[in-house]
Amino acid sequence: SSMKEEYPSGSIKNRVSPGRRYFYRQSISEARLEFCQMDSAQRIVEACLLTAIGTLGITCGFSSLTQPGTPETKLASRGLDAGSKKRIEENIKAFSLGYFPLLQPTAVRLFRVDICLISEDPEKEEILHKAGIRVLIGWKRGKDSSGFIGLGTKIISDTYADDEINFLLNL
Repeated sequence: SSMKEEYPSGSIKNRVSPGRRYFYRQSISEARLEFCQMDSAQRIVEACLLTAIGTLGITCGFSSLTQPGTPETKLASRGLDAGSKKRIEENIKAFSLGYFPLLQPTAVRLFRVDICLISEDPEKEEILHKAGIRVLIGWKRGKDSSGFIGLGTKIISDTYADDEINFLLNL
């Protein structure tokens, strides 16, 4: 008899697929080329979100960028209702302290990135969980530039595989 593996909703599943990895590498390569040719932060934020959503088949998400010398955070979203988008926008700076307090660049590594799975604990992660966000990626470059990519469930599976997580960390 075969044993069926079960993974909790929003968990990371270890799945190896050379074809899939190649597709992810190509997507990252094309996205980086596209990002280099963009002239506005808002376009980069939108392209990053669309690349993640399109490549992984994700139902909703947001992407943000905060740059030095600019008072506002650039935010793009897809598949989120207006209330969820507003709550995320109002709390974007708190996410850095709440989810990634140790994410600080060093002299050796000016760019740092980390990932957090959003639990179903309503007290701890109410804003993101209610919006349908299941994975949050935070990044920081230097002292001032930072951003997030928050992604919801996938169309095919609630489980994010290791190669999908690696894709997101490299995007």
